[in-house]
Amino acid sequence: MKMSCYKNKSLGLLVLRLFVGGIFLVHGIQKLMNMDGTIQFFSQIGLNSFWAWVVAFTETLGGTALVLGLFVQYASALLSIVLLVAIITVKYKFGGPTLLGKFAAGEVDLALLGANLALVFAGAGRYSLSKFCKCHKEGGSCKVCKVMGCETGDCAGKCEGECGKK
Repeated sequence: MKMSCYKNKSLGLLVLRLFVGGIFLVHGIQKLMNMDGTIQFFSQIGLNSFWAWVVAFTETLGGTALVLGLFVQYASALLSIVLLVAIITVKYKFGGPTLLGKFAAGEVDLALLGANLALVFAGAGRYSLSKFCKCHKEGGSCKVCKVMGCETGDCAGKCEGECGKK
């Protein structure tokens, strides 16, 4: 099965990463700047302070990773887990009766979950800092590239191979 090749696929991934990453970066920084309030909120929903710190750092570092285009698939997977927990523990509990049912309170979270899952499967795209990794320049292999999956063709610079370009 031949896949179509859109010349602006990487540009679309860049826009998606910048917006989604920016949202998480801002929310993560807000949590870190008011950890007392964040911890208090988490305790109200039955989670201890450890999880407040985990979520705050995951959102901040994950958002940064998306914006920069580093470890995008891993960051998006972790952010997806954060979103799933938020949807189940908070949004679903407090949602009102609408066409979406109880998920109406979490419709933005559902959209962000979909965007993160898309990034899990699509990766960073060509316009990312991951392209400056040694394996892209020299055809070699480095630890960062191994983690990112370059050796299987899942990494930013080599994914464009389906279009006949590297």
